Amino acid sequence: METLGRDQGAVALSGDIAKQRRQCVPGYAGTHYALAKESEHEGNVEAARQEYQAAISSCSAANADLAVLIDARHKLAALANPRTHDLSRG
Repeated sequence: METLGRDQGAVALSGDIAKQRRQCVPGYAGTHYALAKESEHEGNVEAARQEYQAAISSCSAANADLAVLIDARHKLAALANPRTHDLSRG
């Protein structure tokens, strides 16, 4: 239970930091990725889709193999097919 609370707190903190970062560097892929994770955690599938797509779109081809982008592509694909995606697993 304690780990779950810590994980949820980490998602909330990450989302808060991402919202602040968005004000300074709105096109940064990491910001969109963190906002997508927070939206997904909150169950807001449409916002998560939009933020994952923004994360992918904001990176150059030179960064195509970044772990964050690879995960964003997988999450976006999973969100496109909600029957196979369990939001509670993040």
